[in-house]
Amino acid sequence: MGQTTITRYRNSSTDVRLYHFEYIDGPWEQNSKLRQIVVQATDDKGRAIQVAILIDDLKRAAIEIIKSMFQRWLQENEFKYLDKYFGINQITSYRSIEYEQLRGQVEDREVKSADRKALDQKLKQVTEPSVSAGKKVEVPTGATIGDGIEDERGGLKPPAQAAPGPAAGWGARRRPPLKNRSN
Repeated sequence: MGQTTITRYRNSSTDVRLYHFEYIDGPWEQNSKLRQIVVQATDDKGRAIQVAILIDDLKRAAIEIIKSMFQRWLQENEFKYLDKYFGINQITSYRSIEYEQLRGQVEDREVKSADRKALDQKLKQVTEPSVSAGKKVEVPTGATIGDGIEDERGGLKPPAQAAPGPAAGWGARRRPPLKNRSN
């Protein structure tokens, strides 16, 4: 148990407010890694409030923690006052600027979507020579997606339908069924 006082100067050095604090400091019952400081704050008019502070700093002096928290609290109240009476947080304009006015000031650039990047990667795999089981697959020069690699709906055909040569046999072989399979 302890006590302390904060002297707060308001608008001038003669406008002084005193805040008196009494506190109990100890480990928090629900988690011993945290510290609980229960503070009763009383202003110079005798109005009192009770505040509980939870903190993980087990070494710092309770008075230092209390002063830091309540100075911050007073600062937050000042912002609330300024917002309420002076409008520091108000929107001052709903003005907007049309893109046509900005057209010469901004730079357009092309950005590929994830879908486009995936299609480009598939196209690269199909059109570039690749090594599969030690054999190169040749694609005719000037081949495009429309030259038999793409089906009627725009999807990629399986290799057996897409290109002649070693890739043509990939889908043709079937494995024999497994016997005595438990799953």
